[in-house]
Amino acid sequence: MRMAAITVCLLLCWCSSFSRAAQKWKKIESEYCEIYFLSYRELKKINSNVDVSLISLNVEKKIRSPKIKTKSISNEVKRKFDVIFRKVKEILDMHPRGVKVKINIYLNKKQLDRVHHKLFKQKNRAISFYVYKTNTIYTSVQHISEGVLAHEMGHCIIDHYFVVLPPRKVQEILAVYVDSHLND
Repeated sequence: MRMAAITVCLLLCWCSSFSRAAQKWKKIESEYCEIYFLSYRELKKINSNVDVSLISLNVEKKIRSPKIKTKSISNEVKRKFDVIFRKVKEILDMHPRGVKVKINIYLNKKQLDRVHHKLFKQKNRAISFYVYKTNTIYTSVQHISEGVLAHEMGHCIIDHYFVVLPPRKVQEILAVYVDSHLND
């Protein structure tokens, strides 16, 4: 009887670790971002939620050739995130070198709230947030958009541009400015 109970416990532990492995984060890497997500099905949703068609880059017009349609959703998401990052640098006129931000994209706000509570031991009131210490943007498939990404990337760029970090309210004003001028 005791041996059967031990076997059941070991089997349950093995099964739960197997299911966690099945939920392992997937990663794609672009010039400016390390993008972590849970499934390629979700990556399709991310791709459809982020629209960069109205974003024009002064730098890109001078340097890059016309847009080439990519067949890979991974490549399309990487391109979109980099376009937003470049545009944010352009809007702020801040160009810190060697910045590569991590972006963790959870399935929904509930998962995001759990992570926020784990990190800060308080209730989350935001649909997305950036943490300087880990250089990570936390967001969800449910709320991701080009505006949300631009706002959080603004925090990242601001934090890496200044030697002494500006006050949080100043950072927030600049990040809101970025979001409101994204399509200019």
